[in-house]
Amino acid sequence: MDPVLAQLKKDRYASGADFERALTTAGISEQDVRDELLWQRTLLEFLDERFRSTTQLSDREVQDYFEKTVLPAARAAHPNETPTLDDYRDQIEATLMAKQEDEEMNRWLDRAKERTQIVYHDEVFQ
Repeated sequence: MDPVLAQLKKDRYASGADFERALTTAGISEQDVRDELLWQRTLLEFLDERFRSTTQLSDREVQDYFEKTVLPAARAAHPNETPTLDDYRDQIEATLMAKQEDEEMNRWLDRAKERTQIVYHDEVFQ
């Protein structure tokens, strides 16, 4: 987690002292931050492993997204240029993969909710 923590400090704080002040203000330690970063990384790796492997894109999906979404926006932003699919392919694939992964994760969560019974004990809330 050292490189991740170093990047966080660099991106968000002007100095080590600023980072330390932020920790003090939040009432947490650097280890708490490390633990949270580790948890986030673990969760992202799980999601990536669980849902990315089931996600596939067709060339048609990429082409459609380019024509319907990217091309109009690119032409509006740069009217004198002629954008091509290859200019945006990596971004389009990342966007569509993330969308499909989110959809797959939501289906998985919905199925998990269907199998899970939640029991509320009113006396706990009083």
